[in-house]
Amino acid sequence: MICYCFRPNQMKTKNAQEDVLDPSVKRRAIYSVILLGFLGVAILGYLWQTNSFVGRGYKMAELKKQQIVIEAQAKETEIILSEMQSLKNLKSQARNLGMVAIDTVSYLSLTDTGVIALLK
Repeated sequence: MICYCFRPNQMKTKNAQEDVLDPSVKRRAIYSVILLGFLGVAILGYLWQTNSFVGRGYKMAELKKQQIVIEAQAKETEIILSEMQSLKNLKSQARNLGMVAIDTVSYLSLTDTGVIALLK
């Protein structure tokens, strides 16, 4: 039989079959395991949260790039649209369709609800 003593009355004796510990030492060991478990969960939660924020930051950067490209395309489309709606372009398209410019317009009232425009 060998006797180990960490502090007085914490460890009584040790034989080949069984360790007999003081109940306060067992409690401390259980609390230590629980505390380490909570600490491990907290560390894993922190790592998960940090990874999540980094992933969201990367996604935000990608979306910002897409926004810049889409805004540039919208500006180009507006320029093309304004060029197509310009008076010079509309006159040339009207000539290509065989339309002619009018000088004066006369209005003929057929009924109380309708009006017809006539060329002179």
